[in-house]
Amino acid sequence: MATRLPRLLGVLDAHHPGAGLREALERCLMLDHTCRDAAFELALGDLRQALEQDQYAPMAEQLRKTQDRLTELITLDPDRLDAQLYHAALEAVLGLSAPDAPTRVRTAASTLRDALHRYRDYRYRTRTPAWARPRQDDVIAWSELTVVLDGAAAHLADDDPWYESGHDILTALLRAYTAHNTVAVLRDTPAAAAAETLVAPVIEDAFLQHEHRQRFLQRALAHDEEIRDDPAAQHLLAGLLNRTKSGENSSDQQAADQGKARRWQRLAHQLGDDFAAFVDQTPEHVLDRLELGLRTRDDLLAAIADPKYGRLKARLLRQLENSRDWLPGIADEFTTLLDTTIRYTYLCYDVGRKMGGSYTEHLRKRDKDGKKQKVDEALFHQHYREVLQPSGIASDGREIAGRLVVTGSGRGSWSLRTGFLSRHVAELIPSDA
Repeated sequence: MATRLPRLLGVLDAHHPGAGLREALERCLMLDHTCRDAAFELALGDLRQALEQDQYAPMAEQLRKTQDRLTELITLDPDRLDAQLYHAALEAVLGLSAPDAPTRVRTAASTLRDALHRYRDYRYRTRTPAWARPRQDDVIAWSELTVVLDGAAAHLADDDPWYESGHDILTALLRAYTAHNTVAVLRDTPAAAAAETLVAPVIEDAFLQHEHRQRFLQRALAHDEEIRDDPAAQHLLAGLLNRTKSGENSSDQQAADQGKARRWQRLAHQLGDDFAAFVDQTPEHVLDRLELGLRTRDDLLAAIADPKYGRLKARLLRQLENSRDWLPGIADEFTTLLDTTIRYTYLCYDVGRKMGGSYTEHLRKRDKDGKKQKVDEALFHQHYREVLQPSGIASDGREIAGRLVVTGSGRGSWSLRTGFLSRHVAELIPSDA
C-alpha cells in the first residue's frame, strides 16, 4: 500500500486539485520506497498546471520546470521509462522554437522511440489497472505529437530552401500546425492547449520570417487540389494574414517581435523588457549563439544536479525571495553563495559531527536539558572562509559571506544562522548517517 500510495495520490490530485494532495506527495519524497513515484506524480501535476496557461511565455516556463523535475527523477532512476517519455516529448515541444530545432527535435524523437519500444514491451507483459489506462493514452498521444513535430522541425531551419518535395513539406507543417486536432488523444483535453499555444505560432513564424514561404503556401492553395481543399492550409493562411496586418498596425516593437521571443525564449526571459531593443540591435547569428549558450548551461546544470539537493535549493530560494532583504543588486550573487554554502554544510554532514572536530562542531545536538549548545561562530567563520577560498567567488563572495551568518534585522543583512541551513541540509542525509 505504501508503494502504491503516491500513484493513487497523483490520480486523486488530477481529479481534485487544491485538496492538499500535492503536500502529501511532497512528504512522500522523503521516503526511499515512495520518492520515485511521488516525484513522477508531482511532475504530472506541474504539467497539468502548465497546460492551464493561455500564453506562450508562462506555459513554456512551467514546462521547463516540469522537465527539470523529470530530469532529477531520471538521474535518480535511469530506468524510469514513463519519465523518459514525458521528458523527450517536452523536449520536442520546447525545442521546436530553438535555433537548432531540427537537431534538437530529431534527438528528442529518437530518444522517445527507443523508450516507447521498451515501454510497450513492459506493458505488454503486465496487467494495466483501469485507472492507469487514461495515462497510457496520454503517453501515446504525446509520443504521436513528438513524431508530428519531428516531421515539421526538419523544414524549420532558415537555410532550408523548400525546393524539393514541396507537397510533403507543407503536409508535415500543416499536421504540426493543427496537431491539437490530428493527435486524437490530445483532442478535447487541456493538453490541446500545448499544440495551440506552443506549436502553432512557431509554424506561423516559419512562414512569416521568409516571404518566399508565404508565396509557396499561396501557390499551393491556388494550384494543388489536395492543399486547396485542406481546412488546415486555409486556416494557416488566414492566421498569417491576420498576424501580418496586426504587425503593420501595431506601434509596439515588442509585440512585433513575438516570433523572436518564442525563438529565443530563454534570452527573452533573462532580459525581460529590454529584449525587444536588444534583438533589434543584435545580429541574428549572435542571438542564436547566446540562446544556445543559455540553454546548454541550463541543461547541463539540470543533468548534474542531485535530486534532493535541487529540491532543497529551490525551496530555500522560494523562501528567500519573499524576504524584504532579497535585493536585486545582490540576489544573483547570493544565489551562488547559497549554492556553495549548502554544499559546504552537506560536506560537514558527510564528515560527521564526531569525526570533523572543530569543522563540524556547529552540528552539535541539544544537551540533556533540551537547550542548544553554544557554538564558536568565529571559528565557524574561519572554516567557512577556508572553503570559499579556492572557489570562484572567493574575491567577491567573502563580504556577502559575512552577511550570511551575521544576525540582525536591518535591511540588507541576511539573517541566516548556521542552524537554518543545517536543519534543511539534514534532509539530504540518510536517517542513519
